[in-house]
Amino acid sequence: MLPAAMEMLDGTMVRVVEEAFHLGIDTSAQAMVLTELDWIDELLDGELAELVEIHRRHHAMSVRTSADAETRASLWKARKGASPRIGRISHSYCTQDACVPRSALAGVLAEITRIGNKYGLTIPSALPRRRRERASDFSLR
Repeated sequence: MLPAAMEMLDGTMVRVVEEAFHLGIDTSAQAMVLTELDWIDELLDGELAELVEIHRRHHAMSVRTSADAETRASLWKARKGASPRIGRISHSYCTQDACVPRSALAGVLAEITRIGNKYGLTIPSALPRRRRERASDFSLR
């Protein structure tokens, strides 16, 4: 499976998004992954079922799916609107754009947390991989 888009928001970004957009996201989540599938229509249901199973196998707190264009658009709008809303938690911030291989994601997030703890900083993270068509999001504890 090759998602059309996959973006991860850490717990801080999850809270920022929920406070700004009121999507019903559990703010106790340590992360949220927004994933979109774009494939041959006849195969999407099978791909989506596989994606949901992967999320559950990795202990997702919750899994939400939608084939509704309006719901998908609201999720992506919230994700794209997350960065400007960081101002709600800090009056100054610096944005760094990076593409992290999925295999290195856990290590990168651990290092970001370590650096933040060392210097007393809150470092929210949202890591993108892009495109569009059907969305599923999940949250991890």
